[in-house]
Amino acid sequence: MKHRWTAWIAALDSRWPGWASLTVAALTLLALALRVHELARWDLTFDEAASIWIARKPPPQMIGYLLGAFHEHPPFYYLSLWAWTQVAGDGEFALRFLSVGCGVLSVSLIYVWLTRLIGRGAGLIGAFLLALSPFHIYYSQDARMYTLVGALALLSLIFFGKILNDGRRRWWAAWGAITLIGLSTHYFMGLVNAAETVFLAVSFRRHGRALKAWLVLHAGVAVVIGLWLLASPGLQTTLGNMLVEEGRIEPLIRTLRILSFDVIFSPVSRLSHAWLWAMLVAAAAGLATAIASRRDPARAQAGWLVGALILVPPFLVLLTPESLAARYILYVLFGYLGALALALTWVGRRFPLLALGLTLLVAGASVSRYEHQFPTPKSVYGQVIDTVRSNWQPGDALILNGPWQWVQLAYYWPGDVPMFWLPPQTPPPLDPATAAPVLESIAKDFRRAWVIQTAVPLADPDAFVVRWLNERTFLAERGANWMLYYTRHAERMSRAQPVGVIVEDMLELREAAVAAGEVEAGDAVLVDLHWWVKRAPGVDLVASLALADPNGTIWTERVYQPGAMFAPPETWIDGQEIVDRQALRIPRETLPGDYTLRVNVRRAESGSALMPPGADGDPWITVASVHIVTPGLPRR
Repeated sequence: MKHRWTAWIAALDSRWPGWASLTVAALTLLALALRVHELARWDLTFDEAASIWIARKPPPQMIGYLLGAFHEHPPFYYLSLWAWTQVAGDGEFALRFLSVGCGVLSVSLIYVWLTRLIGRGAGLIGAFLLALSPFHIYYSQDARMYTLVGALALLSLIFFGKILNDGRRRWWAAWGAITLIGLSTHYFMGLVNAAETVFLAVSFRRHGRALKAWLVLHAGVAVVIGLWLLASPGLQTTLGNMLVEEGRIEPLIRTLRILSFDVIFSPVSRLSHAWLWAMLVAAAAGLATAIASRRDPARAQAGWLVGALILVPPFLVLLTPESLAARYILYVLFGYLGALALALTWVGRRFPLLALGLTLLVAGASVSRYEHQFPTPKSVYGQVIDTVRSNWQPGDALILNGPWQWVQLAYYWPGDVPMFWLPPQTPPPLDPATAAPVLESIAKDFRRAWVIQTAVPLADPDAFVVRWLNERTFLAERGANWMLYYTRHAERMSRAQPVGVIVEDMLELREAAVAAGEVEAGDAVLVDLHWWVKRAPGVDLVASLALADPNGTIWTERVYQPGAMFAPPETWIDGQEIVDRQALRIPRETLPGDYTLRVNVRRAESGSALMPPGADGDPWITVASVHIVTPGLPRR
C-alpha cells in the first residue's frame, strides 16, 4: 500500500521530473545567502586569527610548527586555507568564505545521505532544515575547520552506505581516503568512524562480512595515525596531559543540555526549555518508530545509524577530560536532523499536511534565532585596535593585559607603538610584584595608557593591572574590553577643595581635586572626586562629568559608573568612602576661556537625578573652575 507521502512525491515526479533537483539547488542558494549575510561584519576571534597566523606560514614550516605545537589541530584545514588565501586573499570575508563553501556543500550532501538512507522526502527535509540551521550558519561563518569536518563526515556516511550496499573496492578506497583527510583536519573525525563501527556491531548479523573488512581497514588507518603521533611531539604532550589531567567534574545533565541547546538552536540565542524538550522528544520519536519498524528493515537500520551518530560522539568525549564543545562534534547536527526527518516522514505517511506544517514550525524556530544571532558580536578586537590607532598621541603606551592577544595583534597590527605585556606569558598568572614596577614606569614615562584585556580571569585573576591604574591614574574612557587612562605625568594634583554637597540625603561630595587649572583643548581635565555614602543607594547609579561655559552650554560630557568594576554603587554601604578618579577629554574645537567642571548623579534604571538641596530642578554640582587654552600657546 502506497503511503500518502510517497504518493505525493510520485505525483510530483510525474508532473515535474526535475523538481527535486531544482529544490535542492534552491536550498543551496538559500544556504549560501544566509551564510554570506554579514560575513565580514565582526572581527576575527582569537581562534580565527590563529587560523590565518598558521596559514600564513609556508607549508613546510607550517607542518613543522603543527608537529611540535601543544593542543593544536592537524594540518589539512590550514593547508587548505593557505591555498585558498593565495587566490582569495586574507580579508575577513575571504578567510571565512572557505567555511561558507563547506557549509553550503553540506546542504547538498545531507540530501544525498538522507535520500539514500531513508528516502527523498527525508533528504529534502534534512537539506531544508540544515540550510536554515542557526548553529550551522554560525560555524559556517567561522574561519575554522568545523564545517569542513562536517562535510567530510557526510561524505564518510555516504561512502559508508555504499560499502554496505555493494562493497566494491572503490567505495572502500573512497571511504578510507575521506577518513584520512578527516583525521588530518580534526582528530574528532574519528568519532564519526566510532559511530559507524558501533552501528556495524549492532547490525553484525546483517553486515558481519563488512565488519571484518572494516576492522582490517581501520588497522591501516591506525598505522598512519601512529606514524603521525610518533612524529608529533606536540600531540604526544597533549595526549600525555589528558591522561594525567584530573577530569573536569561537570554535571552531566547540564553539559548535555548546553550541547542540545547549541546544536538545536544557536550558540548565542536559545529558545525555552519547552522548545528544547519538544525537539528532543520529536527526534527520539523518530528514532523509536524507525527502530521498531519490523516491516521496513531498511528504515530500522537507518534509525540505528542515526542514533549512533547522535549518541556515540558526545559519549566518547565525556569519557575524556576534554570539554564537550558542540563545534567539535558539529556532525551530531546531521544525526539530529536525520532523526527529525524520520519522525516527520513517519507522520507524513498518513498526514502529509501535518508533517509539512510541523516541518515549517521547526524551520520557523530556527529563523526566529537570526534576529539575535547575526547582531551578536563575535569579536570587536579589530575595532578596538582601530580606536587606539585613530586616537593615538605621542606619549601614549599600550598595555596588553593578557598575553594570548598576540595572535590577533598579528592580524590587527596597531603599528610601531610602545607595548607592554602584563603578564608576559600565561601560565603562570600575573605576579603583582613583577607587574607593579612596570606600571610605575609607564605612569612616569607616558602621559596616557591604553589597556586591552583578553582572558583576564586566567592571565590576571585579581585584575591587578586595572586595580592599580584605577587607584593611581585617571580613567578617561572604557569599552567592552579596553580602557584609556591619563597619568599624572609632570603634573601635581591641586589641594582637595571642599565641596560639601549632599544629594537626596544619600551621597555627599565632600571634596574634589583637579590636576591643573589650565588645560589645552584636545587634552583632558583630571579630577579626584571624594564621595561619602550617607545612605546605601541599593540601586545602580551613573554619574555625568561635564564641562560648561559661563552660559551653561555643555561642551563635552562623559557618563560613567562611579566605582565601576570593583565597587559598583549597588554594593555601597553606609559610611563608605568612594574615591572616584576620572579624566574628561576636552574636544579640540573647544574655544579658549573659563569653564566650570560639573557632575551629577542619576539612578541608572529610571534616569532620575539625585537632586542637591535647593537645586530648583538643576542636578549639577560645580566641582572646579577650569581655564581652556589653545594648543601651542603659552599658558597663563
